[in-house]
Amino acid sequence: MNSFFDGYIHSNTTLKELMEQYDNALRKKVQKEDEANAHSLNVQIQKVSPYKFEDQFQKADTIAKCKNSKNK
Repeated sequence: MNSFFDGYIHSNTTLKELMEQYDNALRKKVQKEDEANAHSLNVQIQKVSPYKFEDQFQKADTIAKCKNSKNK
């Protein structure tokens, strides 16, 4: 929790300011996640073998897709 609010609030922060800063912190977190997802869509997974099917896999899949399938 501290790292989420780091730089956004302090001991004298009012409740109104807390709510505004919470919104700012949440927006920044979502923006960073969106940027990371956009970046991963353009990165190919590294090959681990000399087999040709990996070439096909690289063209059809991305790191983002692999991460999404692991979370299911």
